[in-house]
Amino acid sequence: MTKPVDFLLQGFKNSKKLALLIEPLNPKHFEFSEGFYYFINKNPKDYVHSLDIINNIVEDETKKQIIRLVEGELDRIDETFTYNVDGDENNQKICELYIERFEFSKKNHSLGFLSDITDEMNKQRELRESNEHKIMLIKEVHHRVKNNLQILNSFLNLEKRVYNNEPDVIIEHMQTRLTSLALLHEKTYNTQDFKNINLNDFMQDQDNQIKNLVSMNDSVEFESIIDEDLNLTIEVITPLLLIIDELIMNALKHAFPDETIKNKKITKIITKIDENTLQMTFKDNGVGIDNPKNISKNLGCTIIKSLTKQLDGEIKLVEYRNGTEYKLTFPIKMAHTIHD
Repeated sequence: MTKPVDFLLQGFKNSKKLALLIEPLNPKHFEFSEGFYYFINKNPKDYVHSLDIINNIVEDETKKQIIRLVEGELDRIDETFTYNVDGDENNQKICELYIERFEFSKKNHSLGFLSDITDEMNKQRELRESNEHKIMLIKEVHHRVKNNLQILNSFLNLEKRVYNNEPDVIIEHMQTRLTSLALLHEKTYNTQDFKNINLNDFMQDQDNQIKNLVSMNDSVEFESIIDEDLNLTIEVITPLLLIIDELIMNALKHAFPDETIKNKKITKIITKIDENTLQMTFKDNGVGIDNPKNISKNLGCTIIKSLTKQLDGEIKLVEYRNGTEYKLTFPIKMAHTIHD
């Protein structure tokens, strides 16, 4: 059996720009994803976790904030700073660090994210000389990605209350969401056009990622039918991906109680209703729902409703007897979309 921590870290495998930090405030019992060791240029086997690492941070204020967090004076930090790799001032990286302390099962724990934004900051300096607006665009997009990482922490706090005695459920749910956002983060920072992100590419990658994560991956077929030329902004794709995550987790939990049934399938179809509106049909061929009023009260549906509101959309359960089917209608461009 894979350890829950290893299962969680799997979502960040091969990600060099974004690292997940599990228990970063515990010098003995910590687990960091590959991106952290790539950032500090160390072999995981040779790394000893201690406060000595902050000696390579250039900004004194950031050092003070980290020490205050370690000593329990702060519950969270959100810092941008410069890091001298191996203490070399000629080899610097810029990163954003977010760490939050929380209590779970009457014990103190911590969770963090480390984002390497060196390339993005360098791009900003280059763009400043040629196009000031593009610099503002990059800042805005990065801000939105960071906000969504903080949303994940909110989801974690909600699920701690609902699934207090089921930590494996929390880990599996967070793993799915983290994987989607890690994928989004990686792709958006490898492109210079944040307003025209190909939705079909994302859906195919998301299907592959989730198939590798969920325990039923060998028996459930994931199908996505999407216009190959459909491009959306990052602020539309982000809540859409998270809504799909929640719908998939609900389907895997409720639609297929009998693991021996064959030909299980989850389908997503995204089409244009008109030039300004999209509709996603999400359906499974599972057992359906006995009482739709009950499922509308669970935590997953609460999260879906919140994300749908963020998307300026509307979601409806249109079939619950022969499998379940949802229809999500949402605008291609929201009122607060980044404009030229």
